[in-house]
Amino acid sequence: GEINIGAGDSISKYFLMDYMVKFLEQYPKIKINVKNRTSDKTLLLLKQGKIDMGFVNLPIDDNNVEVTPCKEIADCFITGKAIHNKIQGKVTPEQLVSYPLVMLENKTTSRQFVNAVFAQFDLKPDPVMELCSIDLIVDAVRKGVGIGCVTREYVEKELSKGEIFEVPLTFSLPKRSLGIVTMKGAPLNFASYKFVDTILNKRK
Repeated sequence: GEINIGAGDSISKYFLMDYMVKFLEQYPKIKINVKNRTSDKTLLLLKQGKIDMGFVNLPIDDNNVEVTPCKEIADCFITGKAIHNKIQGKVTPEQLVSYPLVMLENKTTSRQFVNAVFAQFDLKPDPVMELCSIDLIVDAVRKGVGIGCVTREYVEKELSKGEIFEVPLTFSLPKRSLGIVTMKGAPLNFASYKFVDTILNKRK
């Protein structure tokens, strides 16, 4: 069998990789192909029939696909030691947007989600740097560029080592989810079905 997956770089690295490794240990003759794309482009590949399933950042609004949440995630703001040492107490939304911000590209689902949070305070972030991956944001923050917005689950190692620091906030960022997307009315092949089953049942 063969599995064709669409997923972003960060989702592939921090969420899917462990599942793929364990799955291949159990089914060594199954081939896994991964196309790394943003969530919106993953949906496009799915509709074009170029992948069997996609792993995307939720929420999405598309009546043509089945969406199955598979992991809860949370966003946070991080910074390097220099800025961390200057922060006194919790940071308000207004204070946060006054800092040099490092964020994902505006077209990404994750960025749009955070933009919506700021919009509730009638604010719009204007980053000094927009990047295509969480890894690059962490690198920029380490080098003192500013405050970065990332998925907390993807930077736990760096946080625990004290390489970066989470910015304390006066407001909370709502949790969201990663989701598996498939085309409505298009059943998965056996290999893809087993892979999805492995993830949903957390058999790692």
